[in-house]
Amino acid sequence: MLGHDCRFAGEMFAETAAKVFASQGHKGFLAKNFVSTPMVSLGAVRLQCVFRSCAYSKP
Repeated sequence: MLGHDCRFAGEMFAETAAKVFASQGHKGFLAKNFVSTPMVSLGAVRLQCVFRSCAYSKP
């Protein structure tokens, strides 16, 4: 489950990450719009995602 917030290049990063995962044979889900972190976690649980990785950086 991949999502992004509304910061600069968030959507581009999420799309690029999805392409990298797909190139390695991993099935993934990409949110259509920006979402909050808790919604990505909820989506991962509801979609029964096996692998979840979060990147967090402080401004």
